[in-house]
Amino acid sequence: MNFKDKILAAKQGKELDFAAFLDRYRRKIKYFSYFDGKYDEDLESELYITFLNCIRTFDVEYNSKN
Repeated sequence: MNFKDKILAAKQGKELDFAAFLDRYRRKIKYFSYFDGKYDEDLESELYITFLNCIRTFDVEYNSKN
């Protein structure tokens, strides 16, 4: 399954594919959850919400030839 197929499955609400994206980007989200050298739990939560909303609203044109 390529990246495009995975994001399409996640957009359809398949939990395993959603979880795969979270696992893939969890470290980056944690990294960007620090502000002025301090970990901010609220910022991390907002980043997860934004990330999941971006997956849901991401526009993917599916071409069966690719």
